[in-house]
Amino acid sequence: MNYQAITADEAIRLYYEQGKPVEFYHDLLRKWIRMNPDCMINDVFTRNRKFRRVIE
Repeated sequence: MNYQAITADEAIRLYYEQGKPVEFYHDLLRKWIRMNPDCMINDVFTRNRKFRRVIE
C-alpha cells in the first residue's frame, strides 16, 4: 500500500463524502489508525493531527 499526506479538510472530504480509506496518527499509541464509523469526530479532528490517504 502507498500513502499520501493530506490535510484535515481533505480527510473529511475523502472519508465522509467519497468513502475513501483515510488514516490518522495517534500520538499516544504512536501508530496510524484507519478511520472507521466508530471514530468520534471530536477525538479524531484535533489540533496538529496528521492524516494520510491510503492508496490501494
